[in-house]
Amino acid sequence: MTYMTTIHNNQPHTLLALNVKFKKKDSRLDLVPLNRSVENVFLEAHNHIRDIDGLPQEEVIDELGKLMLVKYLDEFSTNEKKPYKLQSQIYDSDRAFASAIRALYDKLLEPKNSILSGDEIGNYPTKIHLSDLALVKVISIFEDYTLTKSGSDVKGRAFQKVISPASRAGMGQYFTPDPVVQFMVDSVAPKYHETVVDPFCGSAHFLTTASKKAAENNDKGITDSVRYIGIEKSKKIARLAKIDSMLSNGGNKKIICSDSLTNFKDFDFIKQDSFDIVLTNPPFGSQITEDSLKKLEDLELLVGKKRMPLEILGLERSIQLLKPGGRLAIVLPEGILSNRNMGYVRSWLLKNIQILGIIGLPHETFSPYGANVKTSILFARKWRRGEIKSDKYKLLMGRITNIGYDASGRPKDGADVQQLAKQVKEHIAKYV
Repeated sequence: MTYMTTIHNNQPHTLLALNVKFKKKDSRLDLVPLNRSVENVFLEAHNHIRDIDGLPQEEVIDELGKLMLVKYLDEFSTNEKKPYKLQSQIYDSDRAFASAIRALYDKLLEPKNSILSGDEIGNYPTKIHLSDLALVKVISIFEDYTLTKSGSDVKGRAFQKVISPASRAGMGQYFTPDPVVQFMVDSVAPKYHETVVDPFCGSAHFLTTASKKAAENNDKGITDSVRYIGIEKSKKIARLAKIDSMLSNGGNKKIICSDSLTNFKDFDFIKQDSFDIVLTNPPFGSQITEDSLKKLEDLELLVGKKRMPLEILGLERSIQLLKPGGRLAIVLPEGILSNRNMGYVRSWLLKNIQILGIIGLPHETFSPYGANVKTSILFARKWRRGEIKSDKYKLLMGRITNIGYDASGRPKDGADVQQLAKQVKEHIAKYV
């Protein structure tokens, strides 16, 4: 078997620089969907990047994400009668193969050819920052498999095997543990026609889980209309959220790289009172100072304040995003709901939402991710305009005692999360 490959060293990477000839029997290589037996494929690729190029964990995941998008582009853009470009056997050297990979990434950043939207392209660096050896090794792991035709569940599990260790290695502030995400989604029970937003979306796991939950009750399947919106300030994490969305076959999700506290007049896509459900876990512990507060025009709770915890502003913004009658599930430090100096926050809440439930989380919930703050989940419904704000209703109070793992993250038998989720769901349903 012979192939001709010409590389022009003085030219940028381009597919036109690859003069590859194929024999007829090589015109199409059938790719195999991922299955449970090969769920470690992403983790294996991650480990090769780490070991070959020695990058920090956060950069390893970012580079892996770029290569997964390149793989998607190859599958989406290759005609059925043409060979895929990401096949190592059609190149006569690792250098030629690496050049083809870089050329596909260049194509990814061209609006007319990309699988990314125009605003998403702006979130991506202009280059892949990996050695040729690492590039070839990773794509060689992927080359026999199809991502576009693999089930979303198996892709999601495979990706979480990469994300979970990352969240324990300095990126924990961007992630919410799976049991907490599933509990909150099951409790608010999103319907397939409803719009959902996470204003602090991190890796967008709330959106992916909500989309799957809604699809269970949708006999027509998930439509392509955008109904799940994530807002994430970090470009790297927004890129990660995009990958999570694509792996879940989520054409109905949009990830916006922006500060969710931006004044509404400066948002193109986000409007006040526009979402059926808010699912979120805002960042804790940061204090927004007076200079930054002056730039925020839409938030009532900051009036007269010189400093403000970020989670309080995140709570108000979450409620602003809800439609009247919309449902809220948000993770908060317990102090907001109990400390005396937070009374003004609770008074504001009662004017704007009907608090339906408060569920305490065990202390170890966020311990494996580097946080030791006591937290609770607040479930609520936004008052409708003109609605009588009666206080004569039942407030569900509870506490999860076993989240399914211990303080070090090791699995723990006897989790009581799902039993409580059923009770919360039934309680919320009485008021919406």
